[in-house]
Amino acid sequence: VPIIRNVTNIRAVGSDHLEKVVYDAGGKTHEINASTLLRHEGIIPRTHILNSLNAKHAWDGVQRYWHPVVDENGRTSVDGISIAGDGTYVHGGDASMLKGAIAGVEIARRLGVISDAEAAYRSGPARRQLRAMRIARGFLRYVFAPNPTIFNVPDETLVCRCECVTAGDIRKAVAEGFRDVNEVKRFTRCGMGQCQGRMCGPALAEITAAAQSKEPDAVGCLQVRQPFRPVSLENYCNLNLPG
Repeated sequence: VPIIRNVTNIRAVGSDHLEKVVYDAGGKTHEINASTLLRHEGIIPRTHILNSLNAKHAWDGVQRYWHPVVDENGRTSVDGISIAGDGTYVHGGDASMLKGAIAGVEIARRLGVISDAEAAYRSGPARRQLRAMRIARGFLRYVFAPNPTIFNVPDETLVCRCECVTAGDIRKAVAEGFRDVNEVKRFTRCGMGQCQGRMCGPALAEITAAAQSKEPDAVGCLQVRQPFRPVSLENYCNLNLPG
C-alpha cells in the first residue's frame, strides 16, 4: 500500500457514489480511482447525555472538542454522577479501564462500603499507572492534533447528511446574523436529524466559527435533545412501564 505524504485539498468525487479521490501533492493534482474513502482526524468524547444534564464542560483547543469537567475520581459537576473512560477526556482504552477502576472505588467509598484507607489502597496502583500514561498522552495530543483546515470546504459540500445542509447554508446563516452554533442549528436544521449532530456537530461548529474568524468555543456548545438515539413508536409501545 503506497503512503503519500504532505497531501492537501483532498476531494471525494462522484455522482451517485464515490468514483475517485482527487488530491494535491508535490505541486500537482492527482487522482485515484476508488470506491471507499476513510478519513480520520481524531476521536472525540460522546457528551450528549451529560450535556443535556447541564454538566460543566470545557473546550480543548488542541484536540478541538468539548469534554465534561471531572475530578481525579471521575466526579462531574452534577451531584451523584460520575463518568469514566473516553467519555471524559480521550486517553485510550487502557486508560479507560483504569479510570473506571478509580471511579468505582471512589463510589464505594462515598457509599460507605469501604473506608478511606481501603479506597486509597485499592485505587493506588491504578492512579500510578494512569499518571504515567497521561505523561505520554499529554505529548501525543499535540503530535496528533486534528487539522482545522479540513473544514475549509466549498459551499456546495454537504455537512449534515440527515437534513441535507451544506457548508454554504451554514455560512449564509452566519451572514444573516446567526452567531451561536445553536442558532445556526435552528435556522438551518443542521444537527437536527437522526444522528443528533454526532456526525455533523463538529463541522457545524468549526464552519460557524470560521465564518466569524473565531474559535469554536466562542460560538457555544451544540445542545442535544432526547432521545439520543432514533427510537421507533414500536419501541415505546413494547416498554413494560409500571402503572
